[in-house]
Amino acid sequence: MDYRGSDDADCRVSDPGLAAVTGGKCGFSAANCGLPPALNTIEGLEASLGIRLVPRSQNPTDGLILRTAGAPERCNDATLAQLAPVASLIVDAELARTMVTDKVCK
Repeated sequence: MDYRGSDDADCRVSDPGLAAVTGGKCGFSAANCGLPPALNTIEGLEASLGIRLVPRSQNPTDGLILRTAGAPERCNDATLAQLAPVASLIVDAELARTMVTDKVCK
């Protein structure tokens, strides 16, 4: 993750996907510029589960799209259960060729 800026007013997220969710601001001072907790969670889930959580639009309230096309074999019911911390943000899930069953939808 790359951050730009030298002071609180100019601390910006340079990743286009995260910038869309955060409005371009990282929300912390430049001295300890980091991600808000939800974005840390999203990055961690992406890395550990091999999925992508992509902003639906530039409006952060529009939610996230779950993309699994890069490794559909890694996505199953257990994977979706681990997305619980950000489940309320997911508005679309691309689950083609995954091992997800109807049980997870209950």
